[in-house]
Order: sequence, then C-alpha cells, then structure tokens
Amino acid sequence: MADTRFAAEGAEPAHALGVVKSPRFGRLLAAASLVLLHLAVTHARAQAAPVAPSNPQLIEVLIVESSRPVTFTRSFEVSWPENWGNATWRLDAWKGPASKQPETLPEVKTTPVKPGKLRIEVTVKDVAAIGIHAGQLVLTPEAGEALGTKTIDLHFVTTFKPGMLIAPAGAVALKVSNCSWPCFLTELFAPETQGRSYAFEVKNISPAPIDVNVRFTALGITPAAPVFQLRRTAFGEEKGSDFLDLQDIPPNGSATLQAWIGNAGDLPSGAYLGTMQFMATPSSIRGVGDYLVGGRATDGSYVVGNAVRTDVTANVQVRAAALWALVAVFLGVLAGRVAAVLATAGFEQKLLYYPRYEALRGKLASLPSSVRTYLEAYLKDAWDAVLEGGNATANSQAFSKLERQFMYAEQAQGLRGEILQHLPATDQPAANAEVDKALVEIAKRAPDFDAVIKSLAVVRQLLDQRVPGFAATAEAEEDARQARLQPPRQPSRSERLLSLLAGTGTEGVGLYYQYLRPLMHFTVLLVLVLYGVWQHYSGGADAATFGSQGISQYAMLFLWGVSADIVNKTLQSISFKRTTP
Repeated sequence: MADTRFAAEGAEPAHALGVVKSPRFGRLLAAASLVLLHLAVTHARAQAAPVAPSNPQLIEVLIVESSRPVTFTRSFEVSWPENWGNATWRLDAWKGPASKQPETLPEVKTTPVKPGKLRIEVTVKDVAAIGIHAGQLVLTPEAGEALGTKTIDLHFVTTFKPGMLIAPAGAVALKVSNCSWPCFLTELFAPETQGRSYAFEVKNISPAPIDVNVRFTALGITPAAPVFQLRRTAFGEEKGSDFLDLQDIPPNGSATLQAWIGNAGDLPSGAYLGTMQFMATPSSIRGVGDYLVGGRATDGSYVVGNAVRTDVTANVQVRAAALWALVAVFLGVLAGRVAAVLATAGFEQKLLYYPRYEALRGKLASLPSSVRTYLEAYLKDAWDAVLEGGNATANSQAFSKLERQFMYAEQAQGLRGEILQHLPATDQPAANAEVDKALVEIAKRAPDFDAVIKSLAVVRQLLDQRVPGFAATAEAEEDARQARLQPPRQPSRSERLLSLLAGTGTEGVGLYYQYLRPLMHFTVLLVLVLYGVWQHYSGGADAATFGSQGISQYAMLFLWGVSADIVNKTLQSISFKRTTP
C-alpha cells in the first residue's frame, strides 16, 4: 500500500493518496477523518504561487508486508518553462535510514509532455531497510544552468504494520481500599487490597523497533484524582499521571510497565471503569505524522495502516476501611445482646426485685449482730430464687417477709438506745429482755410477727411511762413503715405489651449480675463481629466497593448484628443462676 504527497509550484501528481498527519497519540483518531478527506480528492491541483517559500516535496510511503526488497516508482508533473526544453538531473545528499545506503541510487526520467509541463518519473529499486530514504532532486534545463534550476525534496518511506503482544491478556481488575489508618485491619479481612499495581509486558513481534504509547482513559463517573499512574519498570521510572511512552522496543524485545494506584486514599468508594489503550507505531517515523498511512478496511471503515491499537479494559474497585465495618457490626451485635437479655423470661421480676434486694443488702451492716448472719442468708436465698425464675407469688412473699424482718430488727436496735437513755437501771433488764425476745423471733426463717410486735410494744409502754407521748410517736412511725412495705404496683398487661413492642427497658440488673459472665459473652461477641464483617465486608456481592452506597451498608451490618440468630440462641442457653465459689 503506497501513499504519495507532492506539492510544487504548478505541479500535478499522477497519483495522490491521503497522508495522515498525527504527530501525537491523541490525534490518531482524527487521522481516519483526514484520510477520508484526502481520498475524496483524487485529482487535486496545487495553486501556483508567484514565489515558492520552500522546495516542493514528494512524499511516498509504502507499507512493507514481507522481508523481500521493494521498489518505489512514482511519476509526477511540475511546471517547466517551454523555452527550457528538456531537463537533466542530479541527486544531492541522498541517504537511507540509520546510515544504511541502498544498493543503487534512484533512477530519474524527465519528459516534456505539454507546453509548460515536465513529467518526472522516479524509481528506487531493491529497498530493504525500514525507514526514511531522502535526498534532493535538482533539475537543470538542457539549454544551460544559466536559465535556472528547480529542486524537489524526495522522501521515500518504508514502514510496516506493527505487531505487539500484551501480557497478561484480558481485563485488569484491582481491588483496593481508601483506608488511611489503620490499614492492617482492612488487609486482614481483605488481603487483596494490598496489591495496588498491575504489571504489563509489551512484546514487539514486528521486524523493526516500535514505539508504544500507553494511556488510561477513565469512563463514566470518575474522581478528580487520577485512578492510575503509569510507570516503566526498566531503565528507571518514567512516571505520568495518565500516559507513558515506551520507545524503541526492539524486534522480539519487550518492555514492562506498571499501572499503579498511588492515591487510593483520595478515591471515594466505588467502581471505576476505563480503558488501557496501547498504540504501537514504527519507531522510524516517530514524530512525523505525515508518514502515517490511512486507508479503507474491508468492512468499509477507515484505518491507519501502520499503527495498531489494543484496548485493555480496566476495573478498579475501591472499598472503605474495615474499621468502620467492625464498629457497625460490634454496635449491632451489642444492641442485639442487650435486647435479648431484656427479653429473657422472668427478666421483669429481676428488674422488679433488684432494687429491693440492694436496699436490704445495704441495711445489713446496721442490724444487730445476733440477727445479721441469719437475715443475710435468708436474703441470698430469696434473690437466688428470683434469678432462677421462681414463682412470682413466692418471690413476692419472701421479699415482703424479709422487709418486715429487717424493719423490726432496726426497731429493736433503736429501742436499745432509748432504753439506755430514758429508763432507770432498775427497769432496763426487763426492757432488754423483751428486745432480746423479739430479736430471737426475727432471726427465725418463719418468724411470728405478732409475738415480735407484742414484745416491742411492751418496751414502748415502759418508755411511755417515763417519756409522755412516746407511744403515740412510735405508733405513727410504725404505720409509716408499714405503708412503705407495700409492694410496688405491678404493670398491667397492656403496659407490658407496649413495653415489649417498643423495645424499651431499664438499666441492667447489677450489670447483668456481676457482669453477666463477661469472659464468655465477650468471646461470643468477638466471634459474631468477625463473622459479620467477613460475610458482608470480605465476601459479599458488594464487598469490593464497600462504602460506595453510603450509610446504608453500615446500617445493614448493624441490623445484621441485632438480628443474628446465633446471639439469641446463645443467650437463651445461658443460665443466670448464681453459683457459690
């Protein structure tokens, strides 16, 4: 396939094929359009200029398709005064590519064809070297050089269709994270995020050196920062934000480059699609767009014959840091655990009796030593019955009885002080005997409260005889204590139903009874968190772009933790029975 361009004063080419001007990679797509325009003009005439600014040029480009020598033959017409007659010629400064001279110089024939026109035929035989063969053709009138001369620049270019292999073949897929710190958690759950570069080998399968321009073009929604940075790994590093030139790749040689994500922290979570474009051109025509040859393909489209483009699809998936996924799952599982504990059977009784248990336990230190040990044991038994989910009526009776025992024990302790303060020494033994009698009854597991009340009443009568009004005051205080002993109102069924539907509750019972077996529960909690992060952050359908959907993905992890079946099943099997060390 040959391509000729000739521009001269009054010149008309015998053959005119389009020449694509594309000095840079970014203009190669426009080359096909330029070829179309040139092919549409099959017989173009250059307007004669009064004074030519430079020598006219003949540019002939031939694509070599085999290793055998080729022959260039082109004829064209130039303006030539009629009185000059025919012309003689000579070649000045003729040279081939890379100092490789052809075996013979071009042959030139000149023939006057009509008044004012001279036909010139140039033939270059046995051209084997790839590159540019150039020189100057000087035409002199036969009548003598004094009449004038005409110089034409000749450029015969042998080029080829490049061939290259790109390995690995197929699409590029990188999964990275935009975490800044700490990234070790992300790398633990998603080890693939550690690879932030993809290496390519570009091999030249052409008969001569080629240049390969690599460019990444992002498609769709893209971030402000470049997704890829391209760099060459041989002969040092050549960095570019979106393009890289690989020059002078020898035949059967190769060059290695890396598509590197150096700014993953600046990329929002999501998937970024694009195309890695590899454009190969012969090194011999580097920077000379006139030597790119356009033509029509078999399907009717226009192509550049001595340039090859290969596209590699690239997909970069960016996910958020694993730290926030861990936090979301942890909070969800923790909330699910609290809800499960609050929904445990019998938990309302625990919430009801825990304040009463704590109040009685706080009074133990102020009780007489003769009853303290007994009442402490009775209190522990009553609380254990609540923890075991005992009968509600029995629990209520047990705590009501204990509260009365504590109350009378406190009254007896107070009366001892009154006896010592107000009664004479002769009456004190009888009064103390009644107090001791009451304390003995109080210390029983099933005390006779009537006998206790009677004994304490005898002591108050003795005190009333010495201190007028003492009995009335003591009776009023007794009535107030009895009123405080009334159990709190139990919530109705409707109130319990509303509380259940709303999911409300109160503070845990003693931090769930001595931290609710903390070691075991924390272990289960940790396992649930790790499992939830693995299921949705590491192995889910949207794992590679986790965080791109915003707060919804974190909410999903939170709800997973709340509703995890393993939480409910584990907690239902846990006993709250207090064991004795």
